[in-house]
Amino acid sequence: MSVMNINVFGDVKNPGNYNLNLKMTYFDILKEAGGLSRGKTPKFAQVGGPLGRILTLNEMEEEVVFKKEMHPLVLYMSDQSCPVDFTRFLVRYVKREMGFKLPVILKLEELLEKFNSKEVVRDYMMTFFHGRGVSQTRFAGRVPGGEDEIRVKALNYIL
Repeated sequence: MSVMNINVFGDVKNPGNYNLNLKMTYFDILKEAGGLSRGKTPKFAQVGGPLGRILTLNEMEEEVVFKKEMHPLVLYMSDQSCPVDFTRFLVRYVKREMGFKLPVILKLEELLEKFNSKEVVRDYMMTFFHGRGVSQTRFAGRVPGGEDEIRVKALNYIL
């Protein structure tokens, strides 16, 4: 059984370093850190540092995986956090602190600025539900987690 030292922080009761079994899920790690602070509800997690990935609630049920280039850390965000605003922060961080100004980073920044526009959400909806017989007016009720889950999925889609 493989054990790794994982830095857990964000909206958790007990942030810090934990020696954890890698056969755990991201929700299991959250439990080890005492759950979320002040009775908040989990919304998403960011795994692996600024160049890692954002996990939806469903993805937090997956077994923990850290690729070689990823930092062993998990940042848990509550229902009071916006995944789009957080991703904007990550892009600014990567540009400013890490000096990454690659075309893909600049394109991502441009997409994030447009993200709240109805066009981007509509394009995502049409792609996600194409061929599933779900009209645009009924789509929100068909996605687990409602609008917040759609925002995270749309964000992952445009990335």
